[in-house]
Amino acid sequence: MHFAVFNEDKPDQTELRASTRAAHLEYMSGFDIRMGGPFHDADGNMIGSCIVLQAEDQAAADSFVENDPYNQAGLFQRTRVVPFTPAMWQPTPS
Repeated sequence: MHFAVFNEDKPDQTELRASTRAAHLEYMSGFDIRMGGPFHDADGNMIGSCIVLQAEDQAAADSFVENDPYNQAGLFQRTRVVPFTPAMWQPTPS
């Protein structure tokens, strides 16, 4: 089952995001991530993220979010995890 994870950073957390990025990316490598990346503000600063995750069920998706180093470091002010049905996909040409 797929889940879309929407994370919104707390304001002015650029340094916290940068200092925990390596741990976050390492953590992500242990999961079936179908797509993911940061949201940016008008100045190009990262202000959140979206991840499409394959997980067994809602509890597994919630656990994934709970244990993300970004979340454990207190980066997010809001997170939403919702079931997601991929309907369209156009991969970037290599």
